Amino acid sequence: MAITKQQENKLYVKLADMVGADEAEFLMSQGPPGGWDKIATKADLNKLAAKMVGGFLASEAGFIEVHTQLDRLEGKAEAGFATAVAKRDQLEAKMVAGFAETNARVDRLEATTEAGFAKTNARIDRNEGKTEAGFTKTEAGFTEVHARIDSLEAKTEAGFIATDAKIDQLEAKMVAGFAALASTRSRDVWAFTAAIAVLVISVMVAVFLGGAA
Repeated sequence: MAITKQQENKLYVKLADMVGADEAEFLMSQGPPGGWDKIATKADLNKLAAKMVGGFLASEAGFIEVHTQLDRLEGKAEAGFATAVAKRDQLEAKMVAGFAETNARVDRLEATTEAGFAKTNARIDRNEGKTEAGFTKTEAGFTEVHARIDSLEAKTEAGFIATDAKIDQLEAKMVAGFAALASTRSRDVWAFTAAIAVLVISVMVAVFLGGAA
């Protein structure tokens, strides 16, 4: 609140009456820097207090709004986290169910594979038994064939020996006959008789060989 010149003079006069002119002059010169009009009054302080209260109230309203927004944001965040947790739980449940189904399918596949291997092994065992029986039968057949071949070879050899003996006897008879003919008949008759003898021997050998075969 500014002090007018008239008020300043009135104050100086009153001070001069109370303390004297020099003292009044000194007191008047000791005013606040910038003048008495720069001194805040109670009304000025009340106005400043009112402004400060208004500012504080505005700040408090702003803080309340900020807290309200934070509360809404926290609510949204909590809802988002709850949704994420629910989705995670659903995903875990699906994964567990999927793994269980996969394990079950693997178990079924293992059982089927084991059954298939068992069936294959059984068939192999049966085939091995049949093969061994076949080999045994074949071996017996070969043994019988070899026995028959040996018997046939023995018979053939015996036949050849008998035939050789008969041929030797026939040759001896022929030689004796030829000797007799040579002494009693002509050369032509002897040659004809020799040819007939050779022909008879050839026929006998052919008949024997055909019977042996």
